[in-house]
Amino acid sequence: MLLQVQWSVIGIFVTILMVYYNCDNVKVRMNYNNSAGKVLVKKIVAYSFRKQLELEDEQYINCEKNETLNISQIVLNRKFWFSVEDFFVNLVTLDNRLDPYKYLRILAVIKGDWRNKTTYCQMLIKDGSVRILKSTIAPIWYEKWDTNDNNTYYHPVLVSCRLEIGLNPLAVTLTKTPCQLSIDKFIGLDEKSQNDVSFTVCVKPLKFPRENIAERLAHWIEISRVLGADFFHIFLGDVTDRTKKLLKWYQRKFPHTFLIEEFHEVDDTICKNCTFFQNTWQRRRYEIISYNRCLYRNLHSKFIVPLDIDEIIVPKSNKSSWTDLVHNLDDYASLIVQNVYYFFRKTHGKMPVFFTETTRTKAPSLKGENGKSFVATKNALTVFNHYALHVLRPDAIKHYFLPFADAQLNHYKDSCDHAIFPQCTVYLSSPTVVDDVIFKYKREFYNRYNDIVSNLMPVS
Repeated sequence: MLLQVQWSVIGIFVTILMVYYNCDNVKVRMNYNNSAGKVLVKKIVAYSFRKQLELEDEQYINCEKNETLNISQIVLNRKFWFSVEDFFVNLVTLDNRLDPYKYLRILAVIKGDWRNKTTYCQMLIKDGSVRILKSTIAPIWYEKWDTNDNNTYYHPVLVSCRLEIGLNPLAVTLTKTPCQLSIDKFIGLDEKSQNDVSFTVCVKPLKFPRENIAERLAHWIEISRVLGADFFHIFLGDVTDRTKKLLKWYQRKFPHTFLIEEFHEVDDTICKNCTFFQNTWQRRRYEIISYNRCLYRNLHSKFIVPLDIDEIIVPKSNKSSWTDLVHNLDDYASLIVQNVYYFFRKTHGKMPVFFTETTRTKAPSLKGENGKSFVATKNALTVFNHYALHVLRPDAIKHYFLPFADAQLNHYKDSCDHAIFPQCTVYLSSPTVVDDVIFKYKREFYNRYNDIVSNLMPVS
């Protein structure tokens, strides 16, 4: 009993320090089974964080001349990319996950160095008044990903503006000069999906300009729906007409299940003379924008699941669905599933690759390498293709690895690019094992898929 009390005191003390120094990724762990102690720690973290928010200086700017604008004369911009100051804004949305405190979240890219920039939010209110607030800028990137790369890129950032309680702005713009208003620069708020679902699958911009992936894509969509996917937010890059036609059909047929968005880059000429590696790193940055756009447009979903169309999260052992995998794991920003490779050894024809390839790498990828996640929308501030980059609240733990006995990420590849992924040699030559765990979903898949094909016949 005395030991438990000591652990409780230590845990509480560390938690208070964690909040005070804003170390949101520090984990506080108890080495005993004392649910009351854990509840107490969580309550203190929540209370401390709430007090921190209450005491935050919102830094509203009072200008000598406070203008009131005529709302009827203002046209709100809603372009996919809108240029304002040094930013190209992709999305503006209201974030009330820290209720009663609200933030405007502005997803954007900035050319070159994002650091040491002082930027203000000018927020347009219904009565025509404008509130001006200093913003915070967070990079959605780890510098270690491309260390010693001095090339110029469009960097993804999240700009945040804290709102007064009860304040609901119509639009916002960003500026370096807080007291100068530009009525043609206001950006309207984006609509969120209103579907209260459990799992939204986020797919980065598809780029298959010459390869017809329609059939493979339909296979992947239907097996994902069998496993638990409720909603799909898919971005289109450069694809064939047949692929685009299939996705548009899905969106018309299932309007509450699919959101298909065209994705284009800010400036196609920035990498006109770039090397292969420069193009790759710029593309990765754009993909991060798509994943965070998916996050902030689908906050009504409990989880977003960033996946490629050659990846399938498969439950194992006594788990039969994605819902089983995430049960009672509410304290994490990311629930990570380890990766196994199925390298193509056969010609598949019209058969789904996941029912023809049965040989995979025996050992899963190392933890933190190539896995994919269920990202909890209530706990994640930013995300990339593998897991949450930043957590929203200090009582959330950044990630948890689901036991490999319970789930695996089936990753189907016909090749492995050594230039992009040096570990390819290791995986291509590693021991293999026969694994047909996904076959238990075969009957349900074909019931769904055959129904889709019969409905698609008049369309095709």
